[in-house]
Amino acid sequence: MFAFPGGAWADGRVSVDAEAGAGIASNPFLTSPNEGDSVYFEFNLLPQFRIEDQLSKTTVRGSLRHRSYMSHYSGTSEGSIDFTHDRKLSNVLDATFLVGFESAVIGQRNAPGDITIVEPPTPEEGNDLGVPDVTLVGSRQRQQRIRASTSLDYDMSERDSLSGGIEFGRTHNPNLFDDTNYQSLSASVKYKRRLSERSSIGAVMNGERIWYDSNGGTYEIYRPQLVYSTRLAAGWSLDAAAGGLIIKGSGTPGDFTSWSYSASVLLCRQGERSRFCAALQRDATASALAGVRRFVNASAHYSHRLNKDLSADLNSTYSRFGGGRLQSGSSSLWTAAGGVQLDLSQRTIAHAGVGLRRVGYSQGGHSTDGYAQGSVSFTLGSLR
Repeated sequence: MFAFPGGAWADGRVSVDAEAGAGIASNPFLTSPNEGDSVYFEFNLLPQFRIEDQLSKTTVRGSLRHRSYMSHYSGTSEGSIDFTHDRKLSNVLDATFLVGFESAVIGQRNAPGDITIVEPPTPEEGNDLGVPDVTLVGSRQRQQRIRASTSLDYDMSERDSLSGGIEFGRTHNPNLFDDTNYQSLSASVKYKRRLSERSSIGAVMNGERIWYDSNGGTYEIYRPQLVYSTRLAAGWSLDAAAGGLIIKGSGTPGDFTSWSYSASVLLCRQGERSRFCAALQRDATASALAGVRRFVNASAHYSHRLNKDLSADLNSTYSRFGGGRLQSGSSSLWTAAGGVQLDLSQRTIAHAGVGLRRVGYSQGGHSTDGYAQGSVSFTLGSLR
């Protein structure tokens, strides 16, 4: 607890998750041709600081990962930091501000403990797929990303709400040509009306401008959508969105306008001891080598708690991207993984898992990685 002038009190919490693991991977960077399998050791630190009072909450999260390979590959280090501030401006108006930075090696799988299922994004949260830039998979290239965003949520009435936000992002590939680097600026407005205690309907308009360094070209993406959410019986929930997808390009790829559709569906069931989610999404996103291109993403996630200390999870994701600018033809990325988690104590967790990844290209060629892993994590400080 912290005291501020005027008698206000804030609750502050600090925690650090430390994780050590080891595994073996048949093609850890999905290179083609395969450079060989390797045993690896990894150490991860995940610090978090949070302070909140009656009107605001500030959170700082960081991550630092280092992986050492026993053969064929040099060690890699990756990291990220995010700062988020939520503030209640009035009884009907809330604001959020976020700044984040990430540096990662594209194509390398995430940390040993990352087998735990991450809930897929709802249609309203945009196209952050949680998959790497497929155009760079196999290149072992480092990619750095920075983003800053701010948003407002306004409760117009008991049933109606209005929200909007803007976001700026910068993606930098330090070892590649300048025209693989790009900036993006997006803005969105959303109206939602609650139909009942379980259902709501609304409309979203999102516009995004992406411009590449040097002579890489400029793109604009517009996504007008209708959205619908409902909570069904027996723990089921459905979030869906559908609408247009307009892409305009100029510069190196030539001037063009593409009209298509965007859509997303997220179906989940929350049981007493299990959770299932299936998601399907069609949208467009930027890439280093192919400019802006359309994609389809499908995923399924299942987790089940076997007893109070032991849980298991399965997940699979398939993403297919169209071709473009510096990379013709389509590409795809498929992953499947399963694992178990054992709670050794309130602060100590053991993980074990296996998985398979495959990247393929329509013009020929593919790379596959199979892996097995284990790790132990320990939480220092306040429990989350």
